[in-house]
Amino acid sequence: MIAAAQDETRSLTEAQELVERIPQARLTVIEHSGHLIPLEQPEALGRLIRQWLDDMEIARDTHDPNH
Repeated sequence: MIAAAQDETRSLTEAQELVERIPQARLTVIEHSGHLIPLEQPEALGRLIRQWLDDMEIARDTHDPNH
C-alpha cells in the first residue's frame, strides 16, 4: 500500500490498519504529498510502481518452471 505523509483525507494510521489486515502487504509512505500522490509526487509513485512490477516479475519467474 502506498500512502502520503501529508494526506488529510486518509491518515497513516488508517493505512497501517489496512496493511495489518492484508496478508503479505507492506506500507510505503511518500513524503511531501497529500491525497493526490499521482499529481504531487508522480516520479516517486512511478518508481514504487516500477519496483512493485519488477518484484512481481521476479516472484513469477521464481515460481514458474517455464521461465
